[in-house]
Amino acid sequence: MLANKRNMLLETIGLLFLVARSDVLHPRRATSECNEHTYGFWRMLLREFNVEQLIRIVGRSNIRIDAIFESNLVTSRSHTSFSGYQQTFPDFLKSLQAGSIGATPGPIDVDSQSPAVDQLWDEVKGVIEVANSWMMPFLSLFGVEAGNGLS
Repeated sequence: MLANKRNMLLETIGLLFLVARSDVLHPRRATSECNEHTYGFWRMLLREFNVEQLIRIVGRSNIRIDAIFESNLVTSRSHTSFSGYQQTFPDFLKSLQAGSIGATPGPIDVDSQSPAVDQLWDEVKGVIEVANSWMMPFLSLFGVEAGNGLS
């Protein structure tokens, strides 16, 4: 469980640096969500598969994805047909179909001539400091004390 928490934290910190960039319009597309939906979709077609079966599955999924984007094919008539993580699949498709409509770029224009981290750090640091100031009182409600992993 600790490894999962660590991975989630590292992904979140990495995303903070992406969200701050003005050239990243859809941070959601820079996460593992796309890969997870793809794999989940494949598993809906065939629960367990080998590489040979995967080749056919990819062909079938490409046909379906093309149909979704070319003709606005509805992926489901009911919001209850997907379960678990796949329930977000229709919403994810809508965000892809919308393209750049409603996209909100970050505030920092990154200059490629100098390290991006130096240009983004002040913004990211501010977000981390605000999040800490909100979370410290919340965590203290559950008995987490300073010096006990909370600092």
